[in-house]
Amino acid sequence: MPEALAEWHALDGSVRVPLKKLLVKRLDQPHVPGGELHGPLAGCYKIKLLKQGVRLVYAVEDGQLVVLVLAVDKREDGVVYGSATARRAKRSPG
Repeated sequence: MPEALAEWHALDGSVRVPLKKLLVKRLDQPHVPGGELHGPLAGCYKIKLLKQGVRLVYAVEDGQLVVLVLAVDKREDGVVYGSATARRAKRSPG
């Protein structure tokens, strides 16, 4: 997802470093019940940095061992979840 990659590169290092550590941990065990999302993002998961108010939303493609980052942004106003929903819909076949 080029949009998510651009959001990742726009992050300050103080946010990107801890987020990267959490993402690496999720590569081993991506299906974390506490991070599972619902509604239009059912089947997706989130990683959150509470202090910074940042969320990373990702989808898991088990058949290919892929963790696809859909969006990285602030939680406020639901921007990150709206972006992730739109990008997921654009990527889905049909």
